Amino acid sequence: MSKLNRTIGWKTYGLFGLGNIIGAGIYVLIGEVAGKAGNGAIWSFIVAGLVAGFTVVSYSALATKFPLSAGEVVYVVKSFNARNLGLLIGITLVFSGIVSGGALLNGFANYASQLLQIPKPVYILAAAIILSVVAIKGIKETAKLAVAITLIEVVGLLIIVGASLLSSGFSTRAVEVLNTSLDIGALPILLGGFLAFYAFIGFEDMVNVAEEVKNPTKNIKKGMFAAVTIAIVLYILVIMAALTSVPAAQLAESDAPLSTVFQRATNTTFPLIAIIGVFAIINGVLAQIVMGSRVLYGLSREKLILNWFGKVNSTTKTPINSTILMGVLMLVAAISLPLVALASLTSLALLVIFSIVHASCLKLRNQINIKPWIPATGLVLNTGIIIIQTSQWFNWL
Repeated sequence: MSKLNRTIGWKTYGLFGLGNIIGAGIYVLIGEVAGKAGNGAIWSFIVAGLVAGFTVVSYSALATKFPLSAGEVVYVVKSFNARNLGLLIGITLVFSGIVSGGALLNGFANYASQLLQIPKPVYILAAAIILSVVAIKGIKETAKLAVAITLIEVVGLLIIVGASLLSSGFSTRAVEVLNTSLDIGALPILLGGFLAFYAFIGFEDMVNVAEEVKNPTKNIKKGMFAAVTIAIVLYILVIMAALTSVPAAQLAESDAPLSTVFQRATNTTFPLIAIIGVFAIINGVLAQIVMGSRVLYGLSREKLILNWFGKVNSTTKTPINSTILMGVLMLVAAISLPLVALASLTSLALLVIFSIVHASCLKLRNQINIKPWIPATGLVLNTGIIIIQTSQWFNWL
């Protein structure tokens, strides 16, 4: 089987991951989190960031030791010698990428339709085709585009924060939001945290391009920690800006919540954030296509699925069959399922995988030089959120 090329450094790697994290939720689901937790959405994002932080430490330790595509599959096989479990995890990762990409394509259509009144299915179809072609072109080209869009995304979030901060009466509203957030019960905050966790999804995709990172021993940890730290800080600032500009109930009703926040804070109808949101969401879809195709490539490399999935284009050095398949399946998911259902399925699938990754980290702790309490804490947090959410679905709580 042909190998992938190591062509990206830690800065590009970190920005690629940051763009995927930001594009994977904050522009799309912030209103849904506010609908679950009200002003307690601030704490929902903090809880989600805490869970993500512990998971990133485990992921980075394993990815540094085993810098290969389909990383989670490799970790399970190395730690438990369980090839069938590895295959199941790989399929779950691909599934999560498909439903996540479908959710983002829906979010893209919501923002884009604010700019030009075209049927949403047309937007979804065009985005799926174009981004699949970009992903086929090569990881270096894909990463460059992702970095450029990431910078646009960050600027967009900072504009929202700045507009809210400079608006009249910000300090009074901020104190009110913080005070009322303390009255929200633990259950709404945790349920909001389950959805908010979707906004952090993306860091795990970074390990699936680890096989294309230069000097992985140093660059993987640096890139992953930089991406997640910046995302946590940005999200806390943005959710605070949003709740001080728009009441939580109104935020939950908006199809393009951050666009609503900007327009309310600036008293303008100019669709600046809708434009930036389009770019942000596109970045997330692109990263999911890349992630899913690399997982399928890795599963093929491990001889867990057919060699067809591991076919690498001789010119672009990308897994072409897997990339096309991911684009098609994301398109089907986007048209078939509603946004919240897609996000909930993605979060649940990934939390299960993250729990298994923490367990692998504990098993291999002597090989990867990590303090056992870190993956143990991450395992407890992940499992706790899974239990709370599934209990809510089945009316056990």
